Amino acid sequence: MKRLIASLFLIATVCFSAHAQRFDDYKAFSSGKGAITAVAYSPDGKTFASGNNQGMILIRDSNTGDITHILRDNGHTAEITHLDFNPGGQYIVSTARDGFMKVWELSQNKVIYEENARKQSGKPDVFYKFAFYSPDGNVVLYGGTDGNITATRPLLSGSKPGLILSNNGQSFTCADYAATGNYLVAGSKQSIKMIDFFSKKVIQTMNACSDEVVDVKFTPDNTRIGSLCKDGSFSLWNASTGALIKSWKVTVPGPDTQISFSPDGQYLVTGDTKNHVKVWNLNSMDINSDLTGHQAAVRSVDFAPNSKFIITGGNDDQIKMWQWRKVIENETLPQPPKQTEFTKPDIKDSTFVVNIGNRNKNIEMLPPQKQAPELEKLKLTYTSRNIPDSLGDRKVVSGKRVIVDNEELELWVWDEEYEDGDTISVYFNDQWLIKEYPLTQKKRKIKITINRNADNYLVLYAHNEGSRPPNTAALTIFDGKKQNKVALSSNMRKCDAINFKFREHSP
Repeated sequence: MKRLIASLFLIATVCFSAHAQRFDDYKAFSSGKGAITAVAYSPDGKTFASGNNQGMILIRDSNTGDITHILRDNGHTAEITHLDFNPGGQYIVSTARDGFMKVWELSQNKVIYEENARKQSGKPDVFYKFAFYSPDGNVVLYGGTDGNITATRPLLSGSKPGLILSNNGQSFTCADYAATGNYLVAGSKQSIKMIDFFSKKVIQTMNACSDEVVDVKFTPDNTRIGSLCKDGSFSLWNASTGALIKSWKVTVPGPDTQISFSPDGQYLVTGDTKNHVKVWNLNSMDINSDLTGHQAAVRSVDFAPNSKFIITGGNDDQIKMWQWRKVIENETLPQPPKQTEFTKPDIKDSTFVVNIGNRNKNIEMLPPQKQAPELEKLKLTYTSRNIPDSLGDRKVVSGKRVIVDNEELELWVWDEEYEDGDTISVYFNDQWLIKEYPLTQKKRKIKITINRNADNYLVLYAHNEGSRPPNTAALTIFDGKKQNKVALSSNMRKCDAINFKFREHSP
């Protein structure tokens, strides 16, 4: 009988382990004296970064654990609140409670760009809680207790920050960028806001928590949003409609815990104030693994890009790298799903009600801002005098004319006065020369061939109006002999245009 009981116990133990303990074994690293308040993998997973409550940032080799970079010259002097690598892994952006956002060039171990929340706001105690790169790596977005989300291009000489959204004096606690680059989501007291990056408008507001949203993330395929509340509850939302998919308790309440999704979007990892790291199956809402090893609250977590490892940081001054044994043995990695664009919310009413736990919450659905239609569907229409009248639903203003002496022209387009986030497309003789191009002070060259026997119209199409409306572009035209410079100005209702006319020469 004893043998039977022992055998059954052994079988049950093996079955439970096979089901629940997919992560085991860990490596532990110390950053010296100081709680680990932020961790982040590089995009290729070969290195990871950690920041502590003393303001120190370390970069380590993921295989050996060796320190490859120490970021301290002109560095932070207080607790690190967030870290993010650029897509190429050459730079990292950091924020801290000292009020600074800093961009570091890793090859030089030095700060190449910084902003000071206290200087910008005039308030002595505000600080940035997050900063992250856009998917193309050109833009850094940052925000925090100053109540703003701001964008800047740190690698562009002379670039100045542009305001994306103000929260009317309330702090932003967390944010994330959709992988498609069109949307971001931000958390604050009780609510989550979905923001259109180009129009700088809130398109949805979800009342997610009874207290405070402490972290928010898009799933890798952009279809869902995960939010963690200060009370330890986690909610999963439909990114297109704002509807609640499911909600459950995942952590012991705590103000500084974080979440991370696995690259395939099937798992969620959380830390908590009771020293645990938990991996959740998003479909079943079951605990996949309950990882113990930290001796104090777990503050930060991140999945490796290849799903093999998880890194965690805690108040025990320790970084731990957890190994996913099943994946390593099989050498088959779950592939991230294809990233999808959002569909526009189908809004019939300004509000609707969803159930979160035992509470009813109203989700305010703001009508989406008018967006530019697909470019290929737009047609240029003409008046009876063969003058452009409209492009799509926008009026074409065609009062500018340039006389040229050559059929082959070279054009340069750029943002001459102030980089404020303008995005344009350029239409010429029934084709798009450039599409959805972010204007900068760097000139972009375009070559065109005009028809000497017809009027040739070039149209500037605006996708937004930047932080300083309207959308403006400088255009230089060179025909091989002379050079002309023209200023174009478009908005969401009209398109500025130029008429190129060939000068006929006497035989």
